[in-house]
Amino acid sequence: MALDDNALITLANMKIYAGIAAEVETWDAILTVLINAVSTVFDSVTCRNLKHATYEEILLDGNGQKDLDLPNWPITWFSISFLEDGVTLTEGEDFLLYGNEGYIHKINGVWPKQRKVLKLTYKAGYAADSVPADLELICMKQVAKEFKEWKAKTWGETSRDIGDGSVAISETSLLPEIEKTLLKYTFNV
Repeated sequence: MALDDNALITLANMKIYAGIAAEVETWDAILTVLINAVSTVFDSVTCRNLKHATYEEILLDGNGQKDLDLPNWPITWFSISFLEDGVTLTEGEDFLLYGNEGYIHKINGVWPKQRKVLKLTYKAGYAADSVPADLELICMKQVAKEFKEWKAKTWGETSRDIGDGSVAISETSLLPEIEKTLLKYTFNV
């Protein structure tokens, strides 16, 4: 089993974090499943793809403002054209790209307020060697939590009363500090 393209951490780093020796392969399969699952959950929560990918001919709505947020960032390569007349816009003349922040700024006027008026092709997201340290850390923390629950067979359990046998289950599977960190990477739809 291999890590998915959107995996935010490596198996080797997860094993270091979990205190599992590199040569011990007993938990590799479940850790790989958990890394893939947690990375996918993070993409879902942030409403974007965090890992680097190419987006071809994406149709984007205009917003009637000078700045237009793009759904994925940081942007490493970009091409944009108006769909209605096929005119390719030029960076520096027609717009400014703020790749690390994930938006484009219209130099003259505003972006038309129309549905699917812009066609973009771009590359965006974090390459394997540029995933921010806080994202890697919260991914490892969440995978460690899920791994611990998997080993103990206590999925989502927050407390257990030995006296009456009751079990409290958490409603969310993400740790609170993880949700807080993910907010700064969330695309505002």
